[in-house]
Amino acid sequence: MIKHLPFILALFLLQSLNTGAQEYYNKRPEYLKANSVWVWGAQKGLDFNQNPPKSFTSIMIPNGGSASVASRYTGQLLFYTEGRKVYTRNHTIMPNGTLNTKDVTSPQQGVCIVPFLNDNSKYYIFIVEREARNNTGRLSYTVVDSALNGGLGDVVVSQKNIPIDSGFAGTLLAVPSDDGNVWLIAHKRDSAIFHSYRITATGIDTKPVISKAGTQIEGPDLFLNSLKTMFVGAYSYAMMAISPNRKMLAISSSAFYNMYTGNNLTKLQGMMICKFDACSGVISDALLVDSAIGSYNGFAFSPDNSKLYLSADMMDSAQLYIAQYDLAVMEANTIRNSAVVISGPNGWTGGDLKLYNDTIYTWALNGNKRRLARICKPNEKGAASLFQDTVATLDLGKTGNDFDMPNAVVFPVPLSDTIRRIVMDTLVCDMPDPIQLNVPEGYTNYWWNDASNDTILSVKEKGIFWVLASDGCYAQIDTFKIGGEDIIPVVIATDDDYTLGTTASYKTWQWYKDGSLIPGAMDSSYTISENGTYSVVVTNELGCSDSGSYVVTNVYVEDIPAGKNGIQIYPNPARDYIYIKATQKVNVSLSGVDGKVIARQNNTKKVSLSGLNSGLYFIYIYDSTGSMLYVDRLVIR
Repeated sequence: MIKHLPFILALFLLQSLNTGAQEYYNKRPEYLKANSVWVWGAQKGLDFNQNPPKSFTSIMIPNGGSASVASRYTGQLLFYTEGRKVYTRNHTIMPNGTLNTKDVTSPQQGVCIVPFLNDNSKYYIFIVEREARNNTGRLSYTVVDSALNGGLGDVVVSQKNIPIDSGFAGTLLAVPSDDGNVWLIAHKRDSAIFHSYRITATGIDTKPVISKAGTQIEGPDLFLNSLKTMFVGAYSYAMMAISPNRKMLAISSSAFYNMYTGNNLTKLQGMMICKFDACSGVISDALLVDSAIGSYNGFAFSPDNSKLYLSADMMDSAQLYIAQYDLAVMEANTIRNSAVVISGPNGWTGGDLKLYNDTIYTWALNGNKRRLARICKPNEKGAASLFQDTVATLDLGKTGNDFDMPNAVVFPVPLSDTIRRIVMDTLVCDMPDPIQLNVPEGYTNYWWNDASNDTILSVKEKGIFWVLASDGCYAQIDTFKIGGEDIIPVVIATDDDYTLGTTASYKTWQWYKDGSLIPGAMDSSYTISENGTYSVVVTNELGCSDSGSYVVTNVYVEDIPAGKNGIQIYPNPARDYIYIKATQKVNVSLSGVDGKVIARQNNTKKVSLSGLNSGLYFIYIYDSTGSMLYVDRLVIR
């Protein structure tokens, strides 16, 4: 008896909950609600819970850097800050809301709000405070509890202005990690050194992951002889943006004061695109895309991660333009040469870029008027991205360095979105030996369903088995389903010494003689014509297979006369049955010596002689059209 070996019946992959049109972290409902109300300097705000967005008046004056947060459930504004004070949704300063009197070091990104991971009412406010005239900053945090002060929120006094580290440029970004936590990314002055701080349910890990992305933009502060109170260096004015898939980070450095000195500050300015690993927090492999633009005002990636948009000012004309870069090929010169200006230069100056709900927004300023512009289809190339220069026009009441848009508020990506699950259904016909289940490659820790931690599990019975594999960040679950019915063993029998058949029913049969396949012998029975070892291989409905054999020694060649058209009948003489060897089933008639037909049987190869007396007869064999193929004498004993 030969059993078929186990084989894989099906293999399929379920990778995260987001397949096809992937839902990135910035498309999740809680993100859209929490970021639906924008508050910035110049005492203005916009509520995106209405269409078109509705403007309102705040009490926050320009300072550089701002952040606002709304309820992740309702979109109602909770609080906002520019880094010096914290304001309630009623536009009053929180009772303990005065944080510091120093400036925030970046006009856009010196303030960042991050929700607690284990308390829906509490939030961190991260701030980069200006430490000295060279624009380096101290990173600190403050905790706000939105449930205090009658639901208007208040600062937790014991967690106010807590220092973390110093020497930073004023660029902060919060990014969901791949392990259900959040990264806070801060950037050092003078070189492309990043600090990634992990925020978990237990708090802030103040020991950062430190990475250096490249050396293309770096350099210490340069003392400016013409402006003795000013210093400038790489990343003294910087911007960052993260792609929706969290795999790319863009950063810029603007050297504002080169027009006063005439110095060559090329090494101190430019924009780079880096790789970001949301698992480890490491930023690496910087590509220097450009270093010739005067002022880099803002970045935004397209929703599908295929484009990068840059807002910049021409320093000699103070005119704003927006350029689109194609990221299909991640090579610096290719990206640089793909640049297409989709807006400007024009008479408007501005402005940061912000991706929200698949649209990129920007500000432009002209005198005391500011207008909200947008890129309607940022996934499209060039003019097809559809830049709209006026969505709304607002009266500012005052001008100033208030081009910032609020920094984004992010939430952890649920682990169900980062666990990859491979399910393998393994069919076995029986379990003669243990089956070895192997863990996936590329992981360091394993947990089987029986609590073992080996790389192999020996399975001796059918059932469902699983292993959880982890590298400390990514997790993968493999579930092995071992099942299938055992096939009924093959037994070959014969009822007349000339016809072999199986005692059980199967889905398929294939007969062999002496180990060689018999062409066309695929019925449940086979009529033999000569001695030999006959075998059959069968399969059941599940695809399991078995085989059996039968040795024939009682057939003699002289018993079977050669006939016309290759027809043979045997045995002759016969008693109960005769068998017909032919290429097809035939019609048969029997007559006595007087020519009278006494029996007919159609479409057969086996003729019953039941009820016939012993004696001499004639057998006539016809095809399906009635043509005679064979005639012979037949002796019935």
